[in-house]
Amino acid sequence: MPVDIPFDAPGFLLNGLSARAFNFFYHHKSSGDKATRIVDYDTFFFPLDMFHNWNRIYGRRGFLQYQFVLPVKESRDGLEAVLREIANGGHAPFLTVLKLLGGREGEGVIPFPMEGYTLALDFPLREGIFPFLDKLDGIVLSRGGKHYLTKDARMGKATFEAGYPRDNILFQTPRRALLYQNDTLAIDADLTRPQALIDTLELLFSYTAPAYDQWERAVS
Repeated sequence: MPVDIPFDAPGFLLNGLSARAFNFFYHHKSSGDKATRIVDYDTFFFPLDMFHNWNRIYGRRGFLQYQFVLPVKESRDGLEAVLREIANGGHAPFLTVLKLLGGREGEGVIPFPMEGYTLALDFPLREGIFPFLDKLDGIVLSRGGKHYLTKDARMGKATFEAGYPRDNILFQTPRRALLYQNDTLAIDADLTRPQALIDTLELLFSYTAPAYDQWERAVS
């Protein structure tokens, strides 16, 4: 049965000392468990679901999740640089998740996945956290990485555009679509007109990057 967290934890509970203590006990618990066994999906992928209202552990102010991905060749140095900044920055994440993404590039209009390592960090929402994350942004972008938009709550325009160049990106609301190609607005469509939607999608999926287009013309 899930354990209920009945109240918001006091703000001082999550700090560098408590994070180190949690990591110590969790590491030794896991390293001492050498048995091989089958577990259900929920237990493996969603360990926090064993607690009802687990977000209360972060206190009344809550938390902010920061997730990014780095290309394989940049992952080791980039992750070390991020972890050094965290160690020196006074903002300890209480929960981190590291995953290796495969070689298949993400699909969709604004894809996040690339071949490399992605790191997700849960930071308690405290004074100074936003300037601190701006520093992490610089490390991520300098190594060709980008941020996970679904979990973002504070990314600036410049950071977004650096991680997601507007080569062929569609922004859509129920009534309007903006299609950018090669960093230029290619179409501003009124989606209340069916033909406008058709025209927008045709332009989106017929896009060819300038480098490929020039190569095709050169060899034809």
